[in-house]
Order: sequence, then C-alpha cells, then structure tokens
Amino acid sequence: VVEADALLVPLPSRPYRVAGNVPFGITTALLRRILGDPASPCTAADLIVQEGLARKRCALRPCTMLSLSWLPWWSLTIERLLPAGSFEPRPSVDAAILAARRRRPPLLPAEAAPSYRALLRRAFDRAEAPVRVTARPDRASWKRLARDRGLPYDARPRQLDVWDWAALFTQVYSSPS
Repeated sequence: VVEADALLVPLPSRPYRVAGNVPFGITTALLRRILGDPASPCTAADLIVQEGLARKRCALRPCTMLSLSWLPWWSLTIERLLPAGSFEPRPSVDAAILAARRRRPPLLPAEAAPSYRALLRRAFDRAEAPVRVTARPDRASWKRLARDRGLPYDARPRQLDVWDWAALFTQVYSSPS
C-alpha cells in the first residue's frame, strides 16, 4: 500500500493494482495515468468516482474518443452505485465504483496504440462526418466492414464501439508483420 499523490508518485515497475476514492476533480487525469499505457504493469483498478463519469467511461455506444483509446486493453465496468448519502461530507452527486480490468487477450497489441490512437484522432477531429470520410479507409473495405458489423454506411465515430474500431484498425490500417 502506497499513500501518496496519485498523480505524482512513481508507478511500480512490477505488476500492481490501484484502489482508491478519487477526488472528482482529478479523475480523468488519474485514469489517463493508469490506463494510458497499454504496456504498463497495472493489472486492475477499482476507483470510487463520480457516477456520471463512470457511466460515460463504461458506455459502449455512444463512446468517447478517450474511452476508445483505452478500451482495446481495458474492460471498464460499474461495480456498484454509491448514493451521495454514503459519504461524509456528502458530495453534491452520486458516486460509483469504476472497475478497470486488463483484457486477456487484448483487442490490439500494445505496440499498435500510437497508430490506433492516431486513427481515432483523425476520425474524431470531424466527429460529425462519417467514419468512411474521416478515417479514410478504402471504399470496398469500409463497405464490407460496415455490412459485416451491422453499421450504417455513414456511421459517425461515436456510433462505433471498441470492437468496431479494433476491426477497422486491423482490417484497414494495421500493417502486415
């Protein structure tokens, strides 16, 4: 057990697990630190966070670019809802236990993270435009992927879940070894 500033303490180099009641104001920064490197030795996290944030991070559709940047390597779930009255002093909003678990196996290899995240940025930079335009897959590949996955031909980035993005990346953007 390490008691320290979670945004500053050096993270372990061997497998570790994170647990804590996160100040709501630093939740996203802490999640970026814990989940951002798919090759990190972190194995799991159980964090008390604002309920709204937990619901946003766990949503499969619509999904945010930030959540999608973690989900090939992590599974995020709400383990328990905690009413505001459970705390002293009482916060103005309800909380939840957000559980992050390593995907075994991951949807993408850790070394694909920079290219995968570049694809997400390209698509989400114009989030109201269709993925077939922003992500720039070739027409035949996109038509096949959309048909096979039950996606609208003009699907927007938030309409794809992590499995759709992993399939798009693998089918169209990953280079052969």
